[in-house]
Amino acid sequence: MDTNILLMDSRRDRSSTLIASFIAVLALLICHVAAAAPDQPAATNNTAAIIQKQCDAGNTDACTKIGEMYVNGQGVVQNYVKAARSLDKACKNHSAQACYILGLLNGEGKGVKVDKAKAVLLYQQACDGRSVQGCFLLGSMYSRGQGIPQDFVKAEAPFKIACEGGAPSACAALGYMYTDGNNGITQDLTKATEMYRKACDGDLESECYSLGVAYAQGQGVQQSNDEALKLFRKSCELTYLIGCESQTRLEADMGMNSASK
Repeated sequence: MDTNILLMDSRRDRSSTLIASFIAVLALLICHVAAAAPDQPAATNNTAAIIQKQCDAGNTDACTKIGEMYVNGQGVVQNYVKAARSLDKACKNHSAQACYILGLLNGEGKGVKVDKAKAVLLYQQACDGRSVQGCFLLGSMYSRGQGIPQDFVKAEAPFKIACEGGAPSACAALGYMYTDGNNGITQDLTKATEMYRKACDGDLESECYSLGVAYAQGQGVQQSNDEALKLFRKSCELTYLIGCESQTRLEADMGMNSASK
């Protein structure tokens, strides 16, 4: 099996994978920041009025909640300007959730002027409050150089927090950084495979594939075609085309090896 081609394909896809994940997260979170659980009724106008009064009285949680409601149009008419106003109050009172959502609004120009630099500061505040989403977006801004000079070293710490907090895309980002080992990051293939495994456990198809490549080549792990095949199969089941192609190639190669014995 031509694992060199596999590795080249994997590297080619890294940038687009991270960008796609970043854009998807922004789109998803802007639209569904605080969607009500299926078994809970939507907030009524009366409920919104009560929460707004609590916010006006200085209740930080209420300001965060009403801000989320205005973002989603949940029980109120969607209004990003009012959302930003309420979230700003909550963020100033150290609500990590409010800072993270306000960062989204600033980054996308929803209810406020587009301000990527301010978004970075807000994500930093959110991450300082251990917001997994805030840490992931902070790392993404540093790694992409949005609103701040590109700095992979500074991206590493927030990505680690997000990864440990259960964000598989952050684990994937770390895996790429440790594989490439440049821009101030020391190459460490063992760490890279650990990150790919966490991302794969979170059902990120391209990272299951990348981990399969690592096993096929014995990079950061003991070489094992059996493990590689399992991972290619999983990435294929998760509809990753290159994973399907790699599964087919490796199955053919292993069949040929068995026949020759």
